Amino acid sequence: MPRVNKRLRHIVAFNTRRSNETLVSKRCEDYSYEQQKEECTTLFTLDGQIDHIDFQNDSIMNDIFDLFSYCNIQINTRFLSTLVYMSLRRFSHTRRVVDSFLTTIGGLTAKTCQKWTNLLVNNDFDEFIEDGRGELN
Repeated sequence: MPRVNKRLRHIVAFNTRRSNETLVSKRCEDYSYEQQKEECTTLFTLDGQIDHIDFQNDSIMNDIFDLFSYCNIQINTRFLSTLVYMSLRRFSHTRRVVDSFLTTIGGLTAKTCQKWTNLLVNNDFDEFIEDGRGELN
């Protein structure tokens, strides 16, 4: 019998670990259906009022830094930095440019992200998400 594909193994393992409790954030439990509906209505109403955003403006970096810092509190820096690194490299940005961007927003270096990307792509997803600190070998 042929060996099971790495992606398929990952999907099966991920789906078995995932439960409904982990998908619902604690903050969403505080909102009622009416509050969520009101927020969505407000967002769609504001859709016509959105101005052009100049992503080349230097002040946008402060907003990106703030968002990255907030996400960093919620999620491991390694995951965020690797995601940003892989995304920017996918769109053909140089490693030097990606490194500069990541260090500006408070992420890991491009060299470190490259190592984590290598682990993620060429090995197992479970190995990537495993912390591995404090374990005795």
